[in-house]
Amino acid sequence: MAKDIRVTLVFDPFGIWSESADLVRDVRDELEAFRQIEDLLRRDDRFETVTPKTFLVHPECWEHFQSYRGVCGVLFHELTPRRQLAERLGGKLPDWLTDQRILDWRLLRRGVPRGPVEDWPAVLAEWLAPGVIDADSLDAWLFHAAAADVAPSVKDCMPVMQPFRDSFLRVAGQVGVPKEMGEQLAADLDDRLDPASFATRWLRCRALRPLADVSAQNPLRAPGIHVGSPQQRALARSIPLVFPLPSALHAEISGLTRQAVHNARIENPEAFERVVLRLEAWWPGLVEELKVWVAMHPRSMSRAAADHLRGLPGFEEDDMARRLVHEYAPAEGPPAWPGLDDPVAFDAWIPAYARFLRSSFLRRDLLCGAEDPAEGFGRWLKDHETVSFAHPERSYNVVARRVQASLAKGRAVILVLMDALAIHVASSLADYVTDRLGAEPSWASYLFAPVPTITAVCKEAVLTGVTPDRACGRLPQALLRAYRLDASELQVSANWEDAERTALRPSTRLLVHRDNRLDDRLHQTASYASLLEDCAGLFARTAALLARWVDDFRCVNQSAPIVLLTADHGFTYGPPPDHGRDGGEGIVGAPRCIEIDRDVGKAELDDPSLTVLDRVRFHLPKSFLAARGRRFGSNTTTGSTLAHGGLSPEEVVIPVLEWFGDEDMVCWPNVTFPDGAEFNRNRCLLPVLLNNPYSRPLSAGSVSVGISGSGRCEECSFRSLEPGGGQRLSFQLAAENLPDGEKLAVDVTIRIHAARGRGESFQTRQYLVERAKRLVERTVEQDDFEAMF
Repeated sequence: MAKDIRVTLVFDPFGIWSESADLVRDVRDELEAFRQIEDLLRRDDRFETVTPKTFLVHPECWEHFQSYRGVCGVLFHELTPRRQLAERLGGKLPDWLTDQRILDWRLLRRGVPRGPVEDWPAVLAEWLAPGVIDADSLDAWLFHAAAADVAPSVKDCMPVMQPFRDSFLRVAGQVGVPKEMGEQLAADLDDRLDPASFATRWLRCRALRPLADVSAQNPLRAPGIHVGSPQQRALARSIPLVFPLPSALHAEISGLTRQAVHNARIENPEAFERVVLRLEAWWPGLVEELKVWVAMHPRSMSRAAADHLRGLPGFEEDDMARRLVHEYAPAEGPPAWPGLDDPVAFDAWIPAYARFLRSSFLRRDLLCGAEDPAEGFGRWLKDHETVSFAHPERSYNVVARRVQASLAKGRAVILVLMDALAIHVASSLADYVTDRLGAEPSWASYLFAPVPTITAVCKEAVLTGVTPDRACGRLPQALLRAYRLDASELQVSANWEDAERTALRPSTRLLVHRDNRLDDRLHQTASYASLLEDCAGLFARTAALLARWVDDFRCVNQSAPIVLLTADHGFTYGPPPDHGRDGGEGIVGAPRCIEIDRDVGKAELDDPSLTVLDRVRFHLPKSFLAARGRRFGSNTTTGSTLAHGGLSPEEVVIPVLEWFGDEDMVCWPNVTFPDGAEFNRNRCLLPVLLNNPYSRPLSAGSVSVGISGSGRCEECSFRSLEPGGGQRLSFQLAAENLPDGEKLAVDVTIRIHAARGRGESFQTRQYLVERAKRLVERTVEQDDFEAMF
């Protein structure tokens, strides 16, 4: 506003003024406005304050203010939409762009178009529906048009509608829409609908086409859905499916599709594949319906249905959808059991077999006989009984050997044994632990557990590396003996609740945790899918516990411990057993083995589903009768149970994973203060002795020592220390005041160059040092006082 303008009178018949102003609506407002105007005009700005004012005058009162025209200091401002828009765009408006159209199309509330305005129809079309005119595909044109905020009155302005029509025909021709069909669709845009309504109508018609087919062969047909005449439905076939749709339309289509799938599940439970093959996108809520369906009928997910679902729009962005198809799609069976002659083939066979098992268990679709990839494994295991005890790479005692080697290197170890951690669920736990620890496993393998796979045989044997017949039944004592530890160096958590309360001791070198919650769940549920859902929470808590312990060890030792995760056995999923019909003793209930104290009958020897585990050959306290395959006992019934104790690969082969095994152990010298701390004239004399307690040399480094809280320290270097060797260093620390008490708190920081060029490692600890026994501890103040005499 110019400095000499004191009064601005605004005439706004269209209500587009957006700034602050005093309203003038009736005679009372007019009189007050006249008084204020006269007062402002008579003020002398040399001696009085002049504050300009703006009055927004109602159309009925406007004539009464015409007498101020030409008066110095008064500005008249008459607003119209055309004038405002012309000022913003800096050009002349076409005659057909009237004030009313500017208001209806809310042009004054939109952003100013980019660049100079030369083609008014094209500019306004892009302004009203951004992205439509420049769309390079028909689906992009429809999406932007449906999402645009376009007033219905736009359809009555042919100059603006023409660019919409031309761009639609252009992109329709690019995607192969026949010219005749494109003209018919464009006629609908010309005659009846604005661009937004046109796009919304045809997008809805296209998205609901699977539900609008009323033929008896369509299991997705839904009553009450009208998407136009048969001719319009035929036209909709030429339009590409847009996914996702604008939010409101997307929510409507999703709700209708989900309800149609829900109805089909109730009315035609056997029509899963036919329903899936008619779906065209992963609409929100669809995965929940399909998950319920396959949970009730797990074998309904055919290969054709799975392939179709993988190709639908939205599949890659939906984690639940990808998991559903991955878990319930028929899995490719691995090759037959390869044996252990080729280690590479064995390492590749186990993960493939685990993926096959997971899918088969979820689908309850177990293979039998020659089709089972694990056929013959039980017989092979009985013929190679030493594999569990003596194989250099696949025996379960590999776990104990790795623990012993890590302890010998001075590393702390966290040893976790999860009861019943089978190969087909181990990868999920590994993912959780990897995420929480922030590191990939440094080593992973598959081992053979002792058989039969029951707790009385397996747990202590795996943790200590002894054969089952030598297990003493007292785990803490067995661990101390196996790893030659003192009682202060071992911590054992008895159960999950005890593990939550376990506080790490500074002297701990081996922390053993046994988690039996997964094994407990085997006896509480008969559903493999439910077990997998429970595993998510169980594995997350286990990973969080391990992360806490690792952080505690880092705090104590300034380096990460070795984390070893293994199992004592796995589990299988199959039909429960029943009593034999031919005189033999079938295996009833879980586990899938029984102790035998008598001679084995002919029925057991002839039964192909059973095998005898001799206590001498398998180093067992007693002999056992165990299940060889998944279907065990002389007779089976319907249903499935989760169990272990047999000789199937998923029961006998256990995973073992290691984290931080490739990190170097940082060895720190022992720090002692042999002579205590001596104070003399505001200085603290502090001898420090460094000793190497390890069987290998320690790298050279430096030591910084300072009185706690002083903010000052002294640094001194030390040489490489031979095994058992030491070095004495002396420090003089500034001490303004004598400490209270008989001990002095000092902070000691040791810095050592890490191996393999990994930079510098350091640790800081606080020590309480005894004050040296002296008859007199002199200070500078005492010397100054004596000097006065």
